[in-house]
Amino acid sequence: MIDHPEINLVANRNIGSVQGSGGRDALHYHSDLHHEPPLIEFIFLDALQVPAHGGATVWVDLCAAYDALSAEAQARIDHLVVRYGLRKDLDFDTYFKASATVLATRRQSTQVRLVQTNGRTGRKSVWPNAGPQSNHHAQIVGMDPDESRALLTELFEHCTDERFRYKHEWQSGDACLWHNIQTLHGRESFPEDEARMMRHLNILGITDPNQLSEN
Repeated sequence: MIDHPEINLVANRNIGSVQGSGGRDALHYHSDLHHEPPLIEFIFLDALQVPAHGGATVWVDLCAAYDALSAEAQARIDHLVVRYGLRKDLDFDTYFKASATVLATRRQSTQVRLVQTNGRTGRKSVWPNAGPQSNHHAQIVGMDPDESRALLTELFEHCTDERFRYKHEWQSGDACLWHNIQTLHGRESFPEDEARMMRHLNILGITDPNQLSEN
């Protein structure tokens, strides 16, 4: 917003001179700016105006998804590291509305642990931010690319099972705060002739020890 540039307008409409971003199509499950240090720990979303139909946000509980894995599966993934980066075939310049310097940083790759541990609660979560429609490319460090792709796909499908989902049907005035590192979230589509306008705020938190950016 104009007076508070740290607040983003996620909307399919503009408010005065403030340009909305995000459109009205469905968004795949993802965590925000997963590839960029420091990690966004929390996200706040405030509903200014919502459509009569559609536009719900669906969250995935990655702690519950980790807990549901077998002990053998947990042991297999506990120490794995994933290298993420924005896909180079997609144009994010307009979407991010950022300076060339910031965009260059966001196009670097970074490494994060596949299994994250919450420093406050000690709970573990599995974090495969690499769905079939993902804006990121992902590769498990030290693993054959085909094996890495298969494992990340398997984990993503496990995590997004309906057992671990919470769906929120927005009403104007609703506000939600969530842990970006231990959840995925997605959005359902809504009619083009209806408005969905949200104030969006990222709260930076931690830097994963494996976040070693490289070109």
